[in-house]
Order: sequence, then C-alpha cells, then structure tokens
Amino acid sequence: MVLPKTKIVYEKNSADLKIVLNVLSCVEKTLDRLDKAQIIDEVLPLLWDVRLQDPEITLRVVSK
Repeated sequence: MVLPKTKIVYEKNSADLKIVLNVLSCVEKTLDRLDKAQIIDEVLPLLWDVRLQDPEITLRVVSK
C-alpha cells in the first residue's frame, strides 16, 4: 500500500532533491517488510530510475 504511493510521489517530484531523499528513506524503512518479489518488481526499478548525480542520493542508495 505504501510503495505504490511512494512511487507516485517520486514520479511527480523526481527533480526535487528533498522529496527524493524522503522517498528513499520511506523505501528503506519498509524494505524489511517486503518479500523478495516486491523488492525485485517494485523497489529495484525505482532505484534504477533515481538520478545518482547528487552525492546525497548516491550515498543513500549505496549505503543500504
């Protein structure tokens, strides 16, 4: 329920660094509640779409 809404927020605000960091934080907090299929089908494509030019975003993605 949370992940689809999080993806929508990201898609509408992908240029806003603060929102992208909040989306990644939300994904991080829900990651332990997701099964392998959800991670592969929903989380990985979202992480693939995240622009990694900003150092803060890169650190957030690779630290977990």
